[in-house]
Amino acid sequence: MAHDLKAPLRAVSGFGEVLLSKYQENLAPEGKRLLERMCANSQRMSEMLEGLLQLSRLFHEPLQPGRIDLRAMVSSLFEQLGYREPERSVQVVVAEGLSVFADARLVKTLYQHLLGNAWKFTAPKAVARIEVRKKQGAFFVRDNGVGYEMRYAEKLFAPFQRLHGSEFEGLGIGLAAAARIVSRHGGRIWAEAALDHGATVFFTLE
Repeated sequence: MAHDLKAPLRAVSGFGEVLLSKYQENLAPEGKRLLERMCANSQRMSEMLEGLLQLSRLFHEPLQPGRIDLRAMVSSLFEQLGYREPERSVQVVVAEGLSVFADARLVKTLYQHLLGNAWKFTAPKAVARIEVRKKQGAFFVRDNGVGYEMRYAEKLFAPFQRLHGSEFEGLGIGLAAAARIVSRHGGRIWAEAALDHGATVFFTLE
């Protein structure tokens, strides 16, 4: 269904962009503003549809499990995040000896979402701290970022649920994708947090 919606949505967005580029001088200011909003919302809807397709693929592609060196994988992902924002001061802690038997492609996607969230939500901190560890059989990613109120925790793993409004970029599919990856491996995922005191996402895979 998401595939079917993308074509008409591209048409709406395309026609709107044509109107803005060729006929904006003939538009009243309010008409131009509304057209710009239409184009922006069409683009956002297109991104949401792509997010739904990504979630769908997480359910249908076959698993290819193997032993994964998580410390090496996570360290590489942190390096990529650092390259994008070299001005950030982020203390990174990755425990020694982390490994798991799972699908490497999906686990990499899982950590991309969890580390990306931790990186994003620690941005207001002068010195951010992100930890990746394992405790009592559960892996976890902990940060000292903005956190959230636990009464909203049940919304975290549903698609397009965002707890921080427009202050932070994103569509709200990262944790939904993480939950699906964990589910495919027969594990579970949960989170603990406090507003302005960071968040920790726990999960099991084996």
